[in-house]
Amino acid sequence: MSEIDKLISVCHKVYQKGFVAASDGNVSLITSDNTVLITRSGICKGEITEKDILEFDFNGKHLKAKEKLQPSSSFIFMYIQKEKMLTQ
Repeated sequence: MSEIDKLISVCHKVYQKGFVAASDGNVSLITSDNTVLITRSGICKGEITEKDILEFDFNGKHLKAKEKLQPSSSFIFMYIQKEKMLTQ
């Protein structure tokens, strides 16, 4: 299973179990390539598909972008994740 498929699966599960309501928050994953996959803003986690997953590097650069979609808190998230990696 690809990392994107894993993230999609987690999104569907947290929605089905009632941990999130519709478009609450973001779900993210740090990849084996040290990039971040994160759900875009405003999408129901129970309906997430591959096109709803964004990829960023740890400088906040949107990778493989076809559209200018943004997660709701991408730059704060990037900073926190980058700091976590530096302290590990």
